This record gives sequence, structure tokens and C-alpha cells, in this order.
Amino acid sequence: MDLNETRKAIELYLNLAEKHDYMNNHIENQIKECYEFINKQIDLLTKDEEPEEVDFKVVHIALDSLKKITLYNPLTPNYIAFVTQYIELVRNWNSNFKNDDVIKENLVMMMRLIKQHFSIMEASEILKGLCMRLRDFKSWLPPAFDVSGHYIDLLNEDGVKSPSNGDDKK
Repeated sequence: MDLNETRKAIELYLNLAEKHDYMNNHIENQIKECYEFINKQIDLLTKDEEPEEVDFKVVHIALDSLKKITLYNPLTPNYIAFVTQYIELVRNWNSNFKNDDVIKENLVMMMRLIKQHFSIMEASEILKGLCMRLRDFKSWLPPAFDVSGHYIDLLNEDGVKSPSNGDDKK
């Protein structure tokens, strides 16, 4: 995806009502401020102008907010697409401007969280299917199991040695 498509995808999500499931206005403003800051620097670079040196704290704050959202909330496909594009934009910006190791680590961690989310969701679906099959199997018990349990109870009542209690025959 090129820069313009990435920007459109990010802006599309930021204009969706769904974002309010994850972000309050404060977090949304932090993310938008970071997005605008990065775009401004990228635009300056494409015009062969040298971007001014500024405090990159805005990027760290936005990434921390996104990291918390990714960690503590259920993720929708729209949110995952948004974060993936946002990560790509920040990664490209970081490699051209800042080359900050902390930003790199945060981006890698967020991508791992998203990938693990998919793995966990797949495992959850598989486990749901197994539980349903087990429930069906549990309701269908062959008669031999019921008879053998009843037979062991009869043996215990008669004082015969049971494999479970280890008592000798009376």
C-alpha cells in the first residue's frame, strides 16, 4: 500500500463512529495530533525541505495509547486494519526521521499483539467446536459404562475388594 492509500485508510477509521468503542476524545486527539505531525514531516521531506527538529513525545504518547487499547480491548477487523496502517506509517516515518529504538520496539510489540490476537481467536473457535463435540459425546454414553459402574457399586456393597478402595475381601 502506498502512502496515499495508507493515509486514506487511517483517515477513514478516524472518521468512523466505531472508534469511540476504543477511544475517548483525549486519546483520539493524541492519535490525530501524532498523525498530523508525521504527515507534516513526510510532506516536508517530499518537497525536499528539511523538517524542523521537534519533540517526538507526541509519537510516544500516541503509540502508548494504541498499545493499551490493543492490549485491553476486543479487537474488530476495522481496528486491526487501522492499527496495521498506522504502524506502517509510523515505521516508515521512524526509519526516515527519528530511527528511535523505543518506537521500533513498540511497533514490533503491537504487531505481535495483533498476530497473537488472531492466533487466540482461532484457538478459541477450535476449542468451542471441541467443547460442543464433547458435550454431544458426553450425552451419548454407551450402556456398558453405566452397567460397569452399577456392577462396581454392587461389588462394594457385597464386601468384595474394589480396585478403587484397596480393601481386602471381608
